[in-house]
Amino acid sequence: MGILEFNENGGLDLPMESLELLSLLERVNPCSQKYYMENGTFIVTYRLGMDLLNLWGRLSLKLDTNVIGLPISVADPGYKGRERDVESFLKKQRGLWVVLNGKKPFSVQARTLSTFVFKNSYKSFQDYLNSLRSPYRRRIKRALERGRDLVIQEGTFTQEHYGLYLDVVKRSDHPLEVLPMDFFKEYRGDIYQFRSKEGRLLAFVQTEKHKDTLRFLFCGFRREDVEEFDLYFNMLLWIVKLGIEEGVTEIDLGQTSEESKLKIGCQERERYLFIHHHNLVLRWILRKLLPLFSYRSYPISHRVFKEEHNADIS
Repeated sequence: MGILEFNENGGLDLPMESLELLSLLERVNPCSQKYYMENGTFIVTYRLGMDLLNLWGRLSLKLDTNVIGLPISVADPGYKGRERDVESFLKKQRGLWVVLNGKKPFSVQARTLSTFVFKNSYKSFQDYLNSLRSPYRRRIKRALERGRDLVIQEGTFTQEHYGLYLDVVKRSDHPLEVLPMDFFKEYRGDIYQFRSKEGRLLAFVQTEKHKDTLRFLFCGFRREDVEEFDLYFNMLLWIVKLGIEEGVTEIDLGQTSEESKLKIGCQERERYLFIHHHNLVLRWILRKLLPLFSYRSYPISHRVFKEEHNADIS
């Protein structure tokens, strides 16, 4: 059943941008997506060959898995509603199921990758720089100096950009879905490219603005270009600058690269994981092993600002 069919027949109340995303993913990234309603909770499922030990060292356990989540590597949950209703739904299912990116804990607590959010209250990028404690301000100014010759402009997604995206995917410690080129060409997010002063394409970022939030969706760059231009740090800083200029209240910089994002002033938002199997013995074993699958936060606390004006966020 397609998402649009479900909407027409089931009275689903989702924002239009969510419907557009799910419909696009059905078309360009088909992975047996299905949609359910459980006590008013809307649930998105798909099939994925998942490495269950992905977040834990170098061990590997790859299994064909039913996932409750969005078939795109962002930190949003694949359900709208209550966690207890998701668990009620799982009790009726057979096979192995994994729930990704829950915003609240489930009955057995475990975490997946956190997401990192910059709370914006600045009038200008210079205002932001002035709010930083000197060690962090020096680090950012050093990065900006190394990236002073970068030419940043809005662009159209091409095969060259896609090659940079695949380069990042290959290096990822936590790979899930690999999106096709058509997604980047058709989705309504904005593509910004980073070029050298000679015109060589170094990197791109894809962002999306919705209401008062600017979201960093995807990027691409080569590892060999990172050191010369302090490239990734400059990409993050440019997104922060863009969000400040556009007056959003939040800039969602996504998952992974915890240290860099915390050092520019982001706050961590935890995301939760849940695993279920219909077999009682396997379910018991999985629940006991669940802490091994759980994400462990970056261990260092950085006091980035002169005054900690940003309230804690959940």
